[in-house]
Amino acid sequence: MALIDKISIEIADRLEHKNNMPPKDIIFYSVSFLITNILSVIILILIGLTTGCLNEILLITASFAILRRVSGGFHFSKPDLCVTVSVLIFTSSALFISSITFIADYLVIINCVSFIVLSVFAPSNLEGTSRIDKKWYPYLKIISLILAIISLIVNDPYVTAGIFLQSISTIRLRGGEKND
Repeated sequence: MALIDKISIEIADRLEHKNNMPPKDIIFYSVSFLITNILSVIILILIGLTTGCLNEILLITASFAILRRVSGGFHFSKPDLCVTVSVLIFTSSALFISSITFIADYLVIINCVSFIVLSVFAPSNLEGTSRIDKKWYPYLKIISLILAIISLIVNDPYVTAGIFLQSISTIRLRGGEKND
């Protein structure tokens, strides 16, 4: 069992018997979600401060997270794996982008790819991971596409990276729900 799961179970066990608390599985999910996200942000901030790329890492992370809320996407089965992969991808992207000079030449192409991917796949994998009713999915797709257009207008390599990385996570390789 993953470390985050163990901590979440322990906290859920302790909170379960308190007055007016939801069922243990809901407490577990909520605590796991909070620990995963807070841990990721803390690690990213520490790496950003250490590498001198704090603003860049935060731009990628924020762009990714904002689009993720409306476009859905791939979910790892274990929170520890999610933290590890997210930190590695966001950090390596920020360091890579800050070390090359020709990236600006490709921002329009990368944003267009993001737009196309989102127009085909967003929203993705929201059933079972979100409480958003399917009737809202067409609006989520529109919001996702608007965010991709904003990324094109802003023309920032770190915002583009966050939008691109998140758009790629919406691709369903083996089935998935169909969009209306």
